[in-house]
Amino acid sequence: MMTLVIVALVNFTPQSGLQSGLQSGPQSGPQILRRSTATHARAAVQLKKEDTHEPSMLLDVGAIVEFHDPHKMSKMAPLLGIVEAADTRKDKVTLVDASGTRHAVESKFIHISLGTYKGKLKEPSDILKEYTAIAAASPAELVQPELLEMAWELCADADEPSVSAKSILEQVDGSMYKTQLDVYRAYKLLTSDLGKVFFKTLSNVDYKAKTRASVQASKEHWCESHAQESDFCTLASS
Repeated sequence: MMTLVIVALVNFTPQSGLQSGLQSGPQSGPQILRRSTATHARAAVQLKKEDTHEPSMLLDVGAIVEFHDPHKMSKMAPLLGIVEAADTRKDKVTLVDASGTRHAVESKFIHISLGTYKGKLKEPSDILKEYTAIAAASPAELVQPELLEMAWELCADADEPSVSAKSILEQVDGSMYKTQLDVYRAYKLLTSDLGKVFFKTLSNVDYKAKTRASVQASKEHWCESHAQESDFCTLASS
């Protein structure tokens, strides 16, 4: 269970920007955001999780997150937003999405925090542009299915009770989990229908390699509704 720690309430002024290119960016992993020693007020929501390979995440002003807004018509549709403020009385976080729309949601509706963005861009649409591109991509566009299968093979052979997203992606390429964008790409991949062929989701950073029998059945099912010309699917049906 997540426990919520609200530190303060502030107004948000975007201060940061993204490096160009889908693979670029200076940040790595879901960030631990250190509390500032400055005197100005700031909002921080700490999401503490037990039994995880990665440290607790601190949702701070300027943090980029994926969430859903239960008050909207598409209640479960994932959205990307930037933390603007936290309301200690109502236990809510105010987020600004790419269109500039504000959302006041409880922290339990936040799927993953990607850390504070420290570049020079000001507009939410610009800050979130490359994350939005990742969200719109198909799983097979995020990584070749054959490479994900290779990573699963290695994780399955290790027979660990859980494995981090970072460990999974580093089985494919050590450079695939270096930036904030990489963290989001890994999350979208591993929680997608393709990712679920190979891994069971334990949390937004922890997964478990599925059994070989389960993977074979899931792989065949996935290929029934995807491009049959893919080598991945050809091998599944052979």
